[in-house]
Amino acid sequence: MKLRGIGTYRHQNQNRIINCVTLDIPYASPPQGTKYFTIIGPHIDCMDEQYLKPIIGQDRKTTCCLCCERGPIMLRSQLLRSAYVCGESIKLKATIDNQGEEDVRLKVRLGVLGMSKEINHLILELTGDAVKPNTQTKWDSADSLVVPIMPPSLLGICKLIHISYILKVSLEFESKDDDIQMHFPLIIATVPFRIPNSSTQPSIYYDVASEHAEGGMYIAPEFLLGQVYDGANQETIVLYRPVYVAVRKIQEDKLRNNKTSNNMSISKLNCHSIHE
Repeated sequence: MKLRGIGTYRHQNQNRIINCVTLDIPYASPPQGTKYFTIIGPHIDCMDEQYLKPIIGQDRKTTCCLCCERGPIMLRSQLLRSAYVCGESIKLKATIDNQGEEDVRLKVRLGVLGMSKEINHLILELTGDAVKPNTQTKWDSADSLVVPIMPPSLLGICKLIHISYILKVSLEFESKDDDIQMHFPLIIATVPFRIPNSSTQPSIYYDVASEHAEGGMYIAPEFLLGQVYDGANQETIVLYRPVYVAVRKIQEDKLRNNKTSNNMSISKLNCHSIHE
């Protein structure tokens, strides 16, 4: 693009400056424009009855040393619902009864499975405190297991892409014996959970996937600005990245509303001071 010249036009006490620009277009290459967009889907509602049913798992283990049998170690976990939108906290409860002779630790891992690409990637991992022998403890995830922003579940929709998530709950032993493990299928939905007859509704927004999750670790070449390599380090220019549904926390919404109200009050004070 070349700047050809600057002209001045005067008419009835008005001055207008005109910039003349010449755009060089290669031969047989008409101008083209590309607009990227994201289709939000599939429609998976956390309020569906099949996702609201709790899933309960229980397993126990006894160890033997010669003729002596050591006390059982039991793990009982309960997933209150199986569908979550990105930004929501996974509701998981666990009861650990350690009647053995060594410490055990609760470990929770969220992974993604892809049948077509044969992907098995770890997204989220949390390790609990040590549970001493001959003790029993209860654990509640509360807000510690927040689902990062990532693509929703794709099950039976496309033959080329299959995305499913699994929540692994296990007990790890210090002696590196076989752990107690149980798997829960987890659905990443696009419509968040709502409390019936409640005045507060979840706040939805759209953002790119997290860098450690599927969909955020890799950027396709068609989303990057192509540049000729001249031997120097060039900054990567990202044209577009797909976005996914996420939910803001209530505390964040309150802070945002407080900031906007404070800004409005400050602007009103400024207006009053100007008028005075």
